[in-house]
Amino acid sequence: MPILRVIFAPGQPGNDKVIETLFHSGPAGLLGEAVKVGYKPAKSYAGKCHLCTSIRQFFFKKGLYQTTIGPAECYNQAQIVELP
Repeated sequence: MPILRVIFAPGQPGNDKVIETLFHSGPAGLLGEAVKVGYKPAKSYAGKCHLCTSIRQFFFKKGLYQTTIGPAECYNQAQIVELP
C-alpha cells in the first residue's frame, strides 16, 4: 500500500492543495502547477523522489506552500568549509 494511503487512511488528505495533489497524483501531479509559476523541468529525473524534491525546493524558493513543505531547515544549502 502506498505510504500516503497509509498516512491518510481511511480519510482524505483534507484541504491542503499540495498534499491532496500528492495523494491523488504523486509528484508528477505537482509538475503542471510548478510550470505555471516558472519551474523549468529537467530533461529527466532519477525517480519520483528526485522530481518531488526539485519541485518542493522550487516552491520553497518562490515562497509558495511553505507551511506545507517546510520547515526552512529542509532547504538550507550546506556551506563548504575550506580547511587550512
